[in-house]
Amino acid sequence: MSDMDKINFTIRQTPLLKRIEQAQTMISAMCADGRYPKMSVPVQATDEDVYISLTLSDAAALIKQLNWEVDTICTILDKERKRPK
Repeated sequence: MSDMDKINFTIRQTPLLKRIEQAQTMISAMCADGRYPKMSVPVQATDEDVYISLTLSDAAALIKQLNWEVDTICTILDKERKRPK
């Protein structure tokens, strides 16, 4: 497992909704302070750029998956409704 995989694993230990809320807080703080994301060398799980990017990526992937599941279920239900009884 690469160092970045370990960092992503650590970040993902926090539930996605909590991470989204934390990302919003981080972005708000950056805007209010007029600063760039807090980062370190080497990269750590607490780095704002990594945390926010991974959180948004995970949220987008989850939304895509849920949309696919909803579309699939709707298609199945439509076929069931149209099926002669």
